[in-house]
Amino acid sequence: GCGNSPLSELLFKDGFKNIENIDYSRVVINNMASHCDDCAQMKWHVMDATQLQFPDSSFDVVIEKATLDAMMVKEKDPWTISESTQILVTK
Repeated sequence: GCGNSPLSELLFKDGFKNIENIDYSRVVINNMASHCDDCAQMKWHVMDATQLQFPDSSFDVVIEKATLDAMMVKEKDPWTISESTQILVTK
């Protein structure tokens, strides 16, 4: 789930407005929705990622942040990634 990551808020502030956030924890969703109350277009859902309740073809892009975290564990700056990580991301 989205957890308490600022990623959605950062994406929103960079111009991405149609963002759906899910997490199985109602506490997390409520806290993040309150924290991001200035991002009114963002949507927050208490949902199990193994039982998504969205219709097929609902999204153009899905970001699974844990995968990004695992790939970026050795990186110091997420905007200036090493050549080895760049090769993994672009293939």
